[in-house]
Amino acid sequence: MQAYPDTPDRILRVSGYAGRFAFNFSLDGMQILPAAFGDENGIAAVHVKAWQTGYRHIVADEYLNNLNAPSRAAQWFEVIRDQACGFLVAKIDGKVAGFTTFGKSRSEQSPSATGEIWTLYVDPHSWRCGVGKALMTEALISLSSSGFDNVLVWVLQDNSRAIAFYQSCGFAIQPSSNQVFKLGSQELNEVALARNAV
Repeated sequence: MQAYPDTPDRILRVSGYAGRFAFNFSLDGMQILPAAFGDENGIAAVHVKAWQTGYRHIVADEYLNNLNAPSRAAQWFEVIRDQACGFLVAKIDGKVAGFTTFGKSRSEQSPSATGEIWTLYVDPHSWRCGVGKALMTEALISLSSSGFDNVLVWVLQDNSRAIAFYQSCGFAIQPSSNQVFKLGSQELNEVALARNAV
C-alpha cells in the first residue's frame, strides 16, 4: 500500500473531489469555513507549528527545524486554487486556528465509497478547545453528503495524542494497516483508523 505523508505537494497530486459543505459552523466565536484565497499564510503557520510541536521526538529535529511557513503557504495557495479536495478552516476572531482537507480515499485498495481525512491540524495554542472536533464534524458531514459510507485517516503510529483524538471521534484502529513512508532520510510508520461517515 502506498503511503501518503500529509504535505501540500502530495495533496496537489489528487483530484476529482466535488463535495458539499455545511458552511459557517460557529461555536463561541469560532467559525468553520471553506478555505479561501488569503487563508494560505494562516494555514501554513498552523501547519508548521502543529508539526513542530506534535511531531517532536517522532520526526527528526533537523526536518522539523527546517520547516518553512512561507514555502508551505505557496503550496497551500495552490491547493486552494485547484479545489481538488474538501478544504475547511477554523477561524477564531478571524484568525486561522486549524484546518482539514478530505476527499476520496487515496488507497487503491479502498472501496469507492471510502472517504479519507487527508489532514487535520490545529494550532497548538488551541488544542483541547474543540477546534479539532468541530473541523472533524463538518468534514464528516461533507463526506457523507458526497456519498461516502466509511472514512479513513492515517496517523503516525507513535503519535499517541492524535490516535487518542481520532478514537474520541469514533475512529478505530484497523488491524494490519501499518505502512511505512519515507520523510527525508527517516522512515516512519503509519496506522489507519476508520469509522462510518455518519
